[in-house]
Amino acid sequence: MKVQLMENPAAVVAQLMACFPEQRRTQVQLVGRKVVELVEGGVVTAKQLLTAAKAQSAMLNKDDGKACPRVMRWLREARWLDAAVTVTGGVTGGVTGVTGVTGVDANWRSGRAGVEAMGIHLGLGPWDEGRERLFSAYEQRVVAAFDERMRSPVDGGVYAH
Repeated sequence: MKVQLMENPAAVVAQLMACFPEQRRTQVQLVGRKVVELVEGGVVTAKQLLTAAKAQSAMLNKDDGKACPRVMRWLREARWLDAAVTVTGGVTGGVTGVTGVTGVDANWRSGRAGVEAMGIHLGLGPWDEGRERLFSAYEQRVVAAFDERMRSPVDGGVYAH
């Protein structure tokens, strides 16, 4: 990823904060430093942060923001990735989470069920012990496919340039 020097970090922070419930908009100076660190460090672009925050805004503000993390926590935990999968369909049998993929939870990387659901959605199928003895090998393949999908302009990935 090409490193982006921020021209106006305050404007980015203001737009980011506007996506969160008022009570979660704390530690503004720390948030500003973290945004600059992430963007200028090449971890994420300002556009990606804002796109993800806007995509998650309705969910973040649901029930007066009761389940919403503070902005600083959202940044530290790379929660902008929660909105990365915005395509619908594929996996069935579950509720639509932040990912927008039916049956795939927003924190799909946190457990086997989520990784397998994303693997099925991406066309890799469920884990097959005959193909990959270790689940960790399958998980790496799913994460790599997910990351590639998010960078691909053909698939409409959030990170497409």
